[in-house]
Amino acid sequence: MTRLNGKTPVITGGAAAKRGMDAPTAVLIGVTGGLGHALARLLAAEGFRMVLAARRESDAAALTGRSDGSAIYLRADVTAPASLETLAAAAFEHLGRIDAVVNLAASRRASPSRTTRRPTSMRCSRST
Repeated sequence: MTRLNGKTPVITGGAAAKRGMDAPTAVLIGVTGGLGHALARLLAAEGFRMVLAARRESDAAALTGRSDGSAIYLRADVTAPASLETLAAAAFEHLGRIDAVVNLAASRRASPSRTTRRPTSMRCSRST
C-alpha cells in the first residue's frame, strides 16, 4: 500500500513483495504526460507488471526505472477502436491477465460551434 508521509511517498510492502507472474498487472493509457509518468513510476515501485501506451513514442524502462521486461510500451490511439483492440490483445499476451486499466489519455472533441448550426433566431441578418 502506498501512503503519503508529508511530501515523500513511502512504499510499505503490498505488491512490492510480489514478483513474477503473481505480481499485479496494469495497463496505463496516456503515459507520456506528467501524471502518466508519476503513476508508471509508482506502480513500478509497487511491483506491478505493466503495459504502457500512448500516441507518442516512449521507453518503458525509462518511465518505470526497470529494464527487466516487466513493463512494455505500445503505441495506441484512444480514438481508434482497432488500436485499442490491438493494445488489449498485446496486454493479455504480455501480462497473462489484466488487473487494472487506467486511461489518462485525452481526446479532442470538436467545439459545438463547429459542429452545430445556430438556431435561425440567433443568426445575424442584415437590415435593409
